[in-house]
Amino acid sequence: MEQFLSFFEAMPSWQKLAWIVICMSLNFIFEGVRPLFKGGYRSWKHTRTNLVFLSTTMVITTIIFIIIIIIIIIVILNLLPIIIIIIIIIILIILIILFTLFTLVTTIIVII
Repeated sequence: MEQFLSFFEAMPSWQKLAWIVICMSLNFIFEGVRPLFKGGYRSWKHTRTNLVFLSTTMVITTIIFIIIIIIIIIVILNLLPIIIIIIIIIILIILIILFTLFTLVTTIIVII
């Protein structure tokens, strides 16, 4: 089991993205051929919701990653006093919370 988990942990980001796209595509094809539920279920609408959620999560993660890298460079080069760095970290935490709320609201809007 540990080898299985370490395989996915060590995988490059582009391969993880390929896994997500392939798995979602296969799932969508299987659902089209043999739906799990009959009735008023709209798989296209659900797929759109999943893609919006995935894309906003990717954008948020990229923005946070860039901000963290900038903070690390500033700390390494000693360009700012510690108090300003602490303020930047607090702002980063607030941004993470706001981005998470944005993702939640975006997902709810797409569902409705």
